[in-house]
Amino acid sequence: MVDTKVSDFYDQFSEFQQKIAYNERHFLMLDKMLELGMERNSDVMELGCGIGIITSLLAKVVKEGRIRSMDISPKSVEIAKQNAPAENIVFEVGDVAELPIEDHRYDFVTLFDVLEHVPVKSHPALMKVIKEHLKPDGRLVINIPTARILRYLHEHTPEVLQIIDQPVETSEIVANAENAGLRMVAFEEYGIWREEETRFMVFEVNGEFTLREREAMKPSIKRRIQNKFEIYW
Repeated sequence: MVDTKVSDFYDQFSEFQQKIAYNERHFLMLDKMLELGMERNSDVMELGCGIGIITSLLAKVVKEGRIRSMDISPKSVEIAKQNAPAENIVFEVGDVAELPIEDHRYDFVTLFDVLEHVPVKSHPALMKVIKEHLKPDGRLVINIPTARILRYLHEHTPEVLQIIDQPVETSEIVANAENAGLRMVAFEEYGIWREEETRFMVFEVNGEFTLREREAMKPSIKRRIQNKFEIYW
């Protein structure tokens, strides 16, 4: 059941998001998805889509695949439909902590600055449901503030925080993912506006181990350049 206090908060927060619109973080997430191999026919599930800013960028690449985007705020979803009107996007209102399972499987599931807003007690179950939505070679992609910076904000500027904005340690995320059958294959800590600000993580389904030769990076540099031209020019 959707928490009305939370959904009401994000209904109001959507007005703030509209004023900010696109920023460096959004374009960085697109770049990282391209580096991970997102292509025209990729299937992507975006949890916590907000007003559809990143959704609209994903849709500039994913022309033939499916994008399923969810948010707890009805108002945000209505705005997202306007910002990203592509026919291959399925929008829905719902609490990602209670993500319903469907038969469709995805190449990517994304949690872009969302996990810190989901109650920690719901994280183990959420990871298990996400794993069930991934293809055997699918990836869970997480972008989340560092626990350090969120603890600092709680102590010094709590007024800038959202209704749920909790510090989550990397070890907690990894443990919940591993218990769900996912393994971390990439980790980066970076900052855009502040140092030691954000973590970027990639998880894969933890299948049976086989020794494999390293493959060429996907997509090719040529394809990534072509994608950029299609998006920006």
